[in-house]
Amino acid sequence: MSKKKKNASRRNGKKGKGPTSQSGKIISSLNALKHGGNSPYLLPHEDPVEYGHFREKVFREWEP
Repeated sequence: MSKKKKNASRRNGKKGKGPTSQSGKIISSLNALKHGGNSPYLLPHEDPVEYGHFREKVFREWEP
């Protein structure tokens, strides 16, 4: 990295380095969450009971 770029980075401080608050870190931790039929995870807004019914229906219908 050139000296000019290093100095620019120092002047910009933490800009572009992600969230710094605890709530921001929690939210951003879900950015890369993969979700699928066999995933052990649900997204925060998903209802586990409703998802269970949906999953059973899909497995019954498609027999994966």
